[in-house]
Amino acid sequence: MLFNSFEFLIFFAAVFACNYMPFTRRFQILTLVAASIYFYWRGGGGYTALLGASITVNALVSYFALSTTAKVDRKRILLLAGVVFNTLVLCACKYAILIVLTVKDFDKSIEIPTSGLLYMISTTLPIGISFYCFEGISLTVDSVKGKFLSTRIFQHIRNTSLFIAFFPHLISGPILRAADFFPQIGPKKFSDIDWTATVKWITLGYFLKVFVADNLEEYTLSLRFGSKLMEAGTINNIFLLFAFSVQIFADFAGYSYIALGLAQLLGYSIPNNFNAPYISQSLSEFWKRWHISLSQWIRDYLFIPLGGSRCVWYRAAFNLIFVMVLGGFWHGAGWNFGLWGLLHGVGLAVEHLFRSKIKLSDHWLVSFGKMTLTFLFVTATWIMFMLGDITQLEPFFSAFFYDPTKPLDPINTTMLIYFAAPVLFLHLYYWNRENLRIGEAFFARPLVKSTILATMLFLTIFNAGSHNVFIYFKF
Repeated sequence: MLFNSFEFLIFFAAVFACNYMPFTRRFQILTLVAASIYFYWRGGGGYTALLGASITVNALVSYFALSTTAKVDRKRILLLAGVVFNTLVLCACKYAILIVLTVKDFDKSIEIPTSGLLYMISTTLPIGISFYCFEGISLTVDSVKGKFLSTRIFQHIRNTSLFIAFFPHLISGPILRAADFFPQIGPKKFSDIDWTATVKWITLGYFLKVFVADNLEEYTLSLRFGSKLMEAGTINNIFLLFAFSVQIFADFAGYSYIALGLAQLLGYSIPNNFNAPYISQSLSEFWKRWHISLSQWIRDYLFIPLGGSRCVWYRAAFNLIFVMVLGGFWHGAGWNFGLWGLLHGVGLAVEHLFRSKIKLSDHWLVSFGKMTLTFLFVTATWIMFMLGDITQLEPFFSAFFYDPTKPLDPINTTMLIYFAAPVLFLHLYYWNRENLRIGEAFFARPLVKSTILATMLFLTIFNAGSHNVFIYFKF
């Protein structure tokens, strides 16, 4: 059930009404849990049972971790059980086929199953599994550390069900923290809704997804086909690659902004996952602005436990590269995603090594230059997201640079600029706000804000692209 579908609008209207009707308000939490399970079932089908199993195990492990007064050893056992369970579920459902295919490259006698559980898993990945498994791990760790209060077991299972299955964030994040979400669970009032913020987030989210990302998809799709790459020529392919960089931001940020607004309508606050990532002046800053909840999860539950960066330079470099490779595989069960993570990890390690040795001016031109270089690196690495697998890398580059003499296509280029311009303006607005601060009073005027929102809403309705699934659904 896509956020940008008529079916979802009907579904959400019903959930919203039930959430605030006087005779159903006492069942708000259970209603949201039931609605969230139904939402997942509409897209996940048979994997709904897996989601239910994940909720049950994580609820029981975290409940006993919170309620037990036993010694540290028992909590360590519960911690190990929770982490191992979620890791095994994620690996079995997402990486089993990658392991089989990799082993098959060395032993050709191994046969790939054409039926059964492994075949089902390899062809239909459980949607949202990367998100809810990471939330299960964080729930276990935070419970062992006592970061939120214990409740009765039924109440805890109910709260855990809502925490993991809450439908605005279930499919593509953000990754929630129990310590932030559990205290919010309780009765909600219609009068407490912040309509200004809600309308802003939902309008911006749908605009980025429906107007920007879905329209750009119709052009960037050719990057996935070698024959079209060869036909387009190198210069046009470079423009398409920049357009894909804009598209993946608009698609993922669009989902996250919609999720943020929907959650606020239901009385819950979830974190903003994007903060103008393409104005970053370094890779480390990029990962503080892009997919913020994942970056913070990797930092808190992997990077810091490994020793972080406060150690000898080669150990810090290893930690950065290791966690980024894991982050790459989190995005997809393919060596191309591992290579994407490796490139970012090496980039972060080099940056960490030379940060204290190279001092640059704070002049805005220098800042703009660093921002441009970071954007070019990030955009180049997005190539890995377009490959079916790592074996397509060499043919892709051969086709990409096949015809460097072919001139720019003026019609396609104009359309790409037209659909990508809002993301460019959005980032320039934030860059100006953080650096030059020109025209802040103008953009702060209510009339200007209303006009911008109205324009986005108009373009979303009357210039929508094809209804495509969100890119991060596959992760």
